[in-house]
Amino acid sequence: MPHRQMQMLLMVRRQIIRYDVKCTPISGFEIAQKMGIIVIPYSGLSRKARREAKKISPDGFYLEPGDGREYIYYDDTIGNGGLQALYDKSNGFYRRQLILTTKEKPADRVDDPFLVEKLRSEVEGIFLWALEGLHHLIANHYQFTVSERTANNLKEAMEQGNNVTSFLKSEVYFSVLAGSRCKSTDFYQAYVRWCQDNLEKPLAASTFIHQMKEQQKSLGIIFDDKCIGACRRFHNVDLNPFVPLSGKTPWD
Repeated sequence: MPHRQMQMLLMVRRQIIRYDVKCTPISGFEIAQKMGIIVIPYSGLSRKARREAKKISPDGFYLEPGDGREYIYYDDTIGNGGLQALYDKSNGFYRRQLILTTKEKPADRVDDPFLVEKLRSEVEGIFLWALEGLHHLIANHYQFTVSERTANNLKEAMEQGNNVTSFLKSEVYFSVLAGSRCKSTDFYQAYVRWCQDNLEKPLAASTFIHQMKEQQKSLGIIFDDKCIGACRRFHNVDLNPFVPLSGKTPWD
């Protein structure tokens, strides 16, 4: 083993023993708290303080005010459960994600009750494997290699977390037709109608417009926001005249 890798391995082992790490993977927040660093989620701040924190960093930051204490502030609205933030449904949010899937559990597999102990005994090998991956990442200019399956996972998550994407795939409520146009309010009502028909909860009108602005280039449509109120229009959008924008359909 190269001398530098051995030094890093011994350093990690000392830190694991010093801070009494019980399991892998190691949580960065767990280590921080064991080191005496105060960890504060954005959700624990007042609304005004949260806005100021997000101006500093949308994801989180480290602060050492000079009084001997250290702080880590982080955005906990981006969780590890459902892949969606409480307020951020933009494409930028999803571009920061990589969704990995594991193999299906065989029906006849028996779980190993001593798996944690076995992994702990292999912590050195796990660390070296992770270190090798880091070297590959650095050599690739910090760009992860994204497989086709991972890309499809992200695409599915975007559709599940943002029903506007699913609405735009519908072929019944509207079509993209060069030279046509419709009011932004009518286009939103068509989206609301689609949500009603598909048992989905519609987003607010302002959020819908924001989503359309993000995706208009890929769709070949243009949002004209130079005018005010109901005069705002979407160009190259042709609404289906047989789909009522309000009220019940004949099959309701």
